[in-house]
Amino acid sequence: MKDRIRSVYEYSNFIIKVLSPEDLIITKCATERAGDRVDAAEIIKKTEIDWNILINESIYQSKATPYLFPVFLFDFLYELKEDLNADIPKEVINKIRKIAEEMLVERVKKKK
Repeated sequence: MKDRIRSVYEYSNFIIKVLSPEDLIITKCATERAGDRVDAAEIIKKTEIDWNILINESIYQSKATPYLFPVFLFDFLYELKEDLNADIPKEVINKIRKIAEEMLVERVKKKK
């Protein structure tokens, strides 16, 4: 995420680093606060999203944490598309669903 920072603003010792739209969506997906879905839908509406960055970051987060991020991302994106009519390509939804399903199957196999 650090490498994808878009802008940096410095005001004396106060520094603001602006995340990329893809990373903003990932954080919105992870936090699940009121309004996060609406915010993410607006980001998608107003910027060109590199869906591969979003998908790859969710895979990376799953390797770095115990959470299956692609599962969360699939639910999040599916709800954005269905409930808020966000313009998310069907192939993106299908790809992240496939990755999520594979990770879930792998997790179940490890527990046996």
